[in-house]
Amino acid sequence: MKTRLPGWSFIAPLLIAVLLLSSCGGSGSGAGSVTTGGEIPSSAELEGRGIGPDVGKMAPGFTAVDLKGNKVTLANLRGKVVLLNLWATWCPYCKQELPDMQQFYEAYKARGIEVVAVDVEEDANTVHSYINGKGFTFPIWLDLDAKINNAYGVSAYPTSFFIDREGVIQSVQIGAMDRATMEQNALPLLSK
Repeated sequence: MKTRLPGWSFIAPLLIAVLLLSSCGGSGSGAGSVTTGGEIPSSAELEGRGIGPDVGKMAPGFTAVDLKGNKVTLANLRGKVVLLNLWATWCPYCKQELPDMQQFYEAYKARGIEVVAVDVEEDANTVHSYINGKGFTFPIWLDLDAKINNAYGVSAYPTSFFIDREGVIQSVQIGAMDRATMEQNALPLLSK
């Protein structure tokens, strides 16, 4: 005679739900996982490096549209340190970090840091409705068909890539960040 453990029919779906919900973005400021690259490579070392969403590889290039419908490319930001953030308006952790991202952008844009927030699979009207009146001035680009999201292998929001002036990914942050975490990842790239 087989015996069943009581409650497993309840616990198993609950565990699955918790796992699915936790993948939406982490647990708050600076709580995501951080992968940091080593020394910044020279141009000569970049040859044969490969392209991909991993630390030490060239960031995958892409073309998107901004909120005004203009075509924009990551390649146009070469020479700047880039905080590339993939997010969505429905993600609570994304909403949590946007004010810190705005403060970070205002403090460092003149020093050569660019912040680009790429909204995934939402149209311009949805994004405009969310950001209207919030004072965000950093560029917001749209990934309408999730091609950018897929190229970067993102499965949790927000996910941020810190890209050096040569276009190499130097660190990845999964989950909401505060301004200090943004500074910790981006500022060392300015001196290289």
